[in-house]
Amino acid sequence: MVRHPSKRLLILILLLLCAFPLSTTSAQEVIPIEYGSTVVNTIGAVGNTVAYTFNGTIGDLVTIRAVGISAGADPTLSLVGPPEQVLAINDNVLSIPFSTAAQIVFRLQASGPHFIVVGGTPGDFFMTLESRPATPLIILQLD
Repeated sequence: MVRHPSKRLLILILLLLCAFPLSTTSAQEVIPIEYGSTVVNTIGAVGNTVAYTFNGTIGDLVTIRAVGISAGADPTLSLVGPPEQVLAINDNVLSIPFSTAAQIVFRLQASGPHFIVVGGTPGDFFMTLESRPATPLIILQLD
């Protein structure tokens, strides 16, 4: 049996697009993003989402933050990774009382394409994607 990861990725993207219609992009577009990026976008209506994709490496510690920047905007975040599973979801950062900011901090468990889905209430938001590379394991030998 031959596995076709590109077919699985295509199926995941199609499922995401069916489950989460995109707002400011065409119905078939997932926006590429890289570590260190900040983006500004809009959730047009209740139930709409915006999807981003990035290539992650096993062990990377990723931090994703989304903050509403227009009245009433309250973004939510979902991180989806290989093998097409939801890894983390966040609505509001608990460490900031009365905040509508969403944040995910997650150490990637697989290399390959990962997806960020931003949903929530309609309005403008900005989002950042940061990463720290995996920390190499150092084994000390005591004599």
